[in-house]
Amino acid sequence: MDERRVEALEGEVGQLRADVGSMNERISAIEGRFENLKDMMKKMIEMQSKASPAIPTVEPKGKKILEMMRKLI
Repeated sequence: MDERRVEALEGEVGQLRADVGSMNERISAIEGRFENLKDMMKKMIEMQSKASPAIPTVEPKGKKILEMMRKLI
């Protein structure tokens, strides 16, 4: 009886390890997407700061967003 219980627990532990591995892969993919988004935001801010004075720049509603984006640079 104890052997069956140990085998069952080993199976559950194996499943948990597989689930955690899958979650880690998802988290890594999401982190990569955030890094790409961060890079795009930096480029947009750079382009906006280099824009010709003749071209009006549009700031988002609420300066907090723009300030947060500048902190990323």
